[in-house]
Amino acid sequence: MLYFEIKKFLGSKSLNNKRFILFLENLFEKSIYNFTKEDLEKLKKYIEKYIDLFKSKPPDYPIEYLTKKTYFFGYKFFINENVLIPRRETENLVEEAIKVFQKNFHAFKKLNVLDLCCGSGCIGISFYNYIKNKIKYKGNIKLFFSDISLKALKITKLNLKFHKMDAFLTLQDKLKAFKSCKFHLILSNPPYIETNSPFISKEVKYEPQIALFASLDFLKTLSKEVFYRLKENGVYIFECAPYQIRSLKSFLNSLYKKVEIYFDYNQLPRGFICYK
Repeated sequence: MLYFEIKKFLGSKSLNNKRFILFLENLFEKSIYNFTKEDLEKLKKYIEKYIDLFKSKPPDYPIEYLTKKTYFFGYKFFINENVLIPRRETENLVEEAIKVFQKNFHAFKKLNVLDLCCGSGCIGISFYNYIKNKIKYKGNIKLFFSDISLKALKITKLNLKFHKMDAFLTLQDKLKAFKSCKFHLILSNPPYIETNSPFISKEVKYEPQIALFASLDFLKTLSKEVFYRLKENGVYIFECAPYQIRSLKSFLNSLYKKVEIYFDYNQLPRGFICYK
């Protein structure tokens, strides 16, 4: 089998390990079991380049940053060290947004949607792709992306081009640039890890700190700013940490007409759906 031929070849390069195979699968966008002879020849041609890149990073360095790409909600996205690596639990946010759209906005002819603290743009792009291509929404969507990081917005722009989408990109802190614009739907995976949290994972140490860490007060302030940028009956959906749910819920209830908690794939409370 070609699989064993590849394993033997990697072994000859002292790289017969699972991590490098994962790297190859991400790079070639297929399982090593499905590699062709053409893939093997390409691998042999560029192996020294790949080995040098692989060996130049620490053993726990994210493979997604090595290959500069990942998958989210079934779609391909380009990433680098300036944006977070999209997490599976954030796909739940997109799922909830689709449910809200179908229930509240499907009949609308025009829709303003903002991906706030957008990073790679994976949330807004995935939502748009799904409702346009799967649900076949015929209305006009004005899609907005905003982030405090110019480097992150450059990745968003790259992903928009790859997915052949047009959108408005805004460099801003929170929502200061949107004083004259209101939205039907605002989606966000904001920075929410508190610096003193005992739940900080080691895997985040290579990711941009500005996209990870924030205080509970930041989330409350952001939620209040979002409230004033929503249209009447607009909806704000955002992700947070499970341990922040109780502290945020009473504050959100005092601000929004209706507040719901949504859960991730592990049945942990993962964020809020807030109705103005």
